[in-house]
Amino acid sequence: MEGIGFIGLGKMGVPILKNIMRKHQVLGVYNRTATRAQPYAALDMKIFRDPWEVAARCDIIFLMLSDSKAVNEVMHGKKGILGNLGTGKIVVDLSTIHPDDSVRIAAEVRERNAEFIDSPVIGSVPVAEKGELVTVAGGSREAFDAVKPILESFSNRIFYMGLNGSGLKMKLVNNLLMGANLAVLSESLLFGEKLGIPREKQIEILSSGAASSKILELKKEPLLNEDFLPQFLLSHEYKDLNYALDLARSSREPVPISGAIVQFYAAAMSIGLGNLDFSSVLRAFKALRGMS
Repeated sequence: MEGIGFIGLGKMGVPILKNIMRKHQVLGVYNRTATRAQPYAALDMKIFRDPWEVAARCDIIFLMLSDSKAVNEVMHGKKGILGNLGTGKIVVDLSTIHPDDSVRIAAEVRERNAEFIDSPVIGSVPVAEKGELVTVAGGSREAFDAVKPILESFSNRIFYMGLNGSGLKMKLVNNLLMGANLAVLSESLLFGEKLGIPREKQIEILSSGAASSKILELKKEPLLNEDFLPQFLLSHEYKDLNYALDLARSSREPVPISGAIVQFYAAAMSIGLGNLDFSSVLRAFKALRGMS
C-alpha cells in the first residue's frame, strides 16, 4: 500500500487536494472527466485509470463528489473501489450524500475489512482555498484518528460526530439552516426595497444589529450586486435540502418552515439558476414578484 489517493477534482476538490499536498504525500488522482486530472501528471503524481486502481495502490482514498449517485458510481461501478478494496484501507468521503447511502456503503466497506468515514465539509470554495473548512466526521474512532492529521490540512475545526452517517446528518442540519437563512434574507431585502429602502442601506443596518448573521456577512456582496459567481452551487444546496427533508420524513419529524423554503430553491432551479451560487435564490423571489 502506498500513500493517499484523491478522487474528484471539482470546485471543492481541487483546493482541498492542494492543501493536502502541502503537508502529505499524494500518490495520485482520478477524475471521471479525465482532462481535469492531466495537470497533476506534471507534479509527478499518478493519473489513475479508474477507482479500482486507486483502491489497489492507496492506503487512504479521499472522495469529493457531487452527490449520492456519483459516490455510488465510484464505489460500485465497473472498476469501482469496492471491487479492489483490501484489509486496513480507509475511504474518506468528503462529499455530501444521503446518510442512508453512506451507512450502506460503510457496511460494504467493513465487509472487506476496511473502514469508511463520512466526512463532509462546511464552507465554500474561498474557505477551502484558505484551508479553513469545518469538517464533521462519522465512522469508527480508530479510523477517524488515523485520518485526522490529513483532515487538519484543510480544516480549521474538526468534529467527530460518532457512528457512520452522523457527520452527514450534521452537515444536512447545517445546510438546512443555511438555506433558510439565505432565503429569508433575500425575501426581506426585496420587501425592504418595496418599502423604499435601498438594498445597500438595509444591509448596512442589518449587519449592525441582532439580525446580523454569518450568511449575511458572507453573501452581502452577491446580494447587493447580484453577481452570483458560484462558490457553493444552488443545485448542491437544493440537493442537500431534499436529502434533509427525506430524513425528516423517514424520522417523522415535522419541518414545515424548511419544507416551504425548499420550494423557493426548486423555483430557482426551474428558471435555470442551478449552476450559479446559491445566493441567486434572490432571483427566484424577484421572479415571484414579476421583477427582472
